[in-house]
Amino acid sequence: MNNTTFDVIIIGAGLGGLTCGTYLAKRGKKVLVLEKNSRIGGYATSYETKGHSFDIATQALGGCDPEGSVHQVLEELSLSGQVTFLPCEPARTYFFEDHPEPYIQHGKQEKQLAVLVRRFPEHEKKLLTCFTEWKNIYDELQKIAAIPPAERAFGFTKRFPGLAKYGHYTVQKFFDELRIPLELQTLLAARSSYCLLPLDRLSLVGFACTEMSYANGAWMVKGGVKHLSDILAHGLEKFGGRVHNRTCCHNLLFEDHHVKGVITRDNHTFYSNNVVIACDVRKAYASWLDALTLPANYVRKFKRLELSGSYYVAYYRVPAAAVADMDPNIEVRFSSGVRESAEEPPVYYILIPSKVDASSAPPGYHSFCLSVPLPPAKLLDRAGRKMIRQILEKKVEKKFPALAGQLEWLFELSPGQLEAMTGNPFGSAYGWAQLPEQAGIYRLNIRTPIAGLYLAGHWTMPGGGIAGVMTSGQLCGKVIMQDNE
Repeated sequence: MNNTTFDVIIIGAGLGGLTCGTYLAKRGKKVLVLEKNSRIGGYATSYETKGHSFDIATQALGGCDPEGSVHQVLEELSLSGQVTFLPCEPARTYFFEDHPEPYIQHGKQEKQLAVLVRRFPEHEKKLLTCFTEWKNIYDELQKIAAIPPAERAFGFTKRFPGLAKYGHYTVQKFFDELRIPLELQTLLAARSSYCLLPLDRLSLVGFACTEMSYANGAWMVKGGVKHLSDILAHGLEKFGGRVHNRTCCHNLLFEDHHVKGVITRDNHTFYSNNVVIACDVRKAYASWLDALTLPANYVRKFKRLELSGSYYVAYYRVPAAAVADMDPNIEVRFSSGVRESAEEPPVYYILIPSKVDASSAPPGYHSFCLSVPLPPAKLLDRAGRKMIRQILEKKVEKKFPALAGQLEWLFELSPGQLEAMTGNPFGSAYGWAQLPEQAGIYRLNIRTPIAGLYLAGHWTMPGGGIAGVMTSGQLCGKVIMQDNE
């Protein structure tokens, strides 16, 4: 095997691609990862300025506890001892304009369930049903992801009763059937804002995966989330794999409907019978594949898929005293009645990462992030970014008076900039939106209709978010090993 021939070529060095590559390299496969940018990690990237460190687009992570999917992936890759996860407690603090007291979301699900039961004792049975069903859905999805699509139909309802029953449910439909009151719905689904969809459009399966990934805590990476990308890349190279930065894929090679390699933009050819698309699958299919090579039903499904929304994020430094009484992870929601104009966001987020990882800010200061979710396929020009930032600053200084005049703006990121950094169209935060028709088993499968061509990352199962993306990379590696036995 020469320097241009590999067992597996992976396009994209985000967490999905790096996890897949490390998994395969650890099992003796010759792996090449191609990344068009100079930075690896995709959304798992950190920036430093004026002594402050910021994760560009991640808040608290789920699945980092010893039983969590992120930790288990790292354990399987022999990398768990090389990264330190710091607990973010409380996991998030919510301010609702029509409630006098904030709602505290604890890191441990058992503790949170106890809080809700004390507050709604008459609905204890319904609360237990919610968390039990969500866990069953999450567990079933982990099992089914590695099963070839043709084999799933055999005994599906018996083997995967949760997915069979709830695969097409929205969160709202689930709540309505249980007759859960509105106030309790709001608290139970508080974390749904991570999914960037209202409850009447949000997949129950997608939400269950998000909720269960945080079942044992919310976490931050000591030294920044970039450290997670770096240790995966180092692990890949330790096991004999290679990462080529600033190498853009131009096209794919095929022979008899089987992938045979990759041609880069600088006209280098790398050969492999196994290629993983761990980047923007929309661009890959549009630019690299002849539409005639894909089955018509697959093309129709692909064209119907909707992108997730994105974010605008502003980054600041603040004096430590100004945030002394604030929790590290905060969400503020507004009802339509208290918004002064249609331009005002219904929700915004505050993250103070240096309250969890003190090394991310210089002495006497804290790192401070203000962000707001944006709808799919929305870009902001300079005037739009300035307007949002001014609205956010006005809102946060009114809500937290100690911050008045204390926000020193450092930089900002909007969908267009996030798209340039990650390759995700319009900076889509989670690839495809978590709608019922494109979540869980209805997302694009890891195996594509083309032999030897696979998907990894948030475009495929099980879904978006760091825990989901790393799980997809691991599952993709397992699928490739199975297909090459």
